[in-house]
Amino acid sequence: MPSLRLVVISLRYSSWSMRPFLALKHAGVSFELETATPDLAKQGAAADDAAMAKIAGEELSARRKLGSVTGLFPVLYVDETPIHESLAICEWVSDAFPEAQLWPESGIERARSRARWRPASPTCART
Repeated sequence: MPSLRLVVISLRYSSWSMRPFLALKHAGVSFELETATPDLAKQGAAADDAAMAKIAGEELSARRKLGSVTGLFPVLYVDETPIHESLAICEWVSDAFPEAQLWPESGIERARSRARWRPASPTCART
């Protein structure tokens, strides 16, 4: 089994960091947890050009020292290979530990699980 190290921003304040943490816990996987403390004002809502422009120069260098190649968190290190982005980490956990059943077996249900929007009930009108 590879060594796993999850580098997050506070689990208390970052749902993006909490997601892969919960996936690893649910899978029953042994992993090391590190909490990085970067300048949160520059984290950005997404890894787009605007967010990345905010994380440049010395700030990017400082974030890399905290454990993020891109400057964004969370990051899962599988041995020494970094995986960035919550969904990518959760997908890796699902693939590496299928017995945890993180995603539904049905392709359509997996797709719906990954989507943000879900109808309130099965009787909701579909467009």
